[in-house]
Amino acid sequence: MDVVSLGETMILFSPEETGQLRYNRNYYSRVAGAETNTLIGLAKLGYQTGWMSRVGKDELGKRNCKCTW
Repeated sequence: MDVVSLGETMILFSPEETGQLRYNRNYYSRVAGAETNTLIGLAKLGYQTGWMSRVGKDELGKRNCKCTW
């Protein structure tokens, strides 16, 4: 690995429509966070990146994760 990050990542929920949040029923999600965004940018530049953290043992923690527990 060229760069390894230690830290949290987040799931960003964004409404599919404009307007007040209380009236939106549909959201899309994506992975976000300073450490994650930095690694994604470096990977796009050709660096080999790695990420170390701890994720929850729930559906959000299992998203895009090859976890063994």
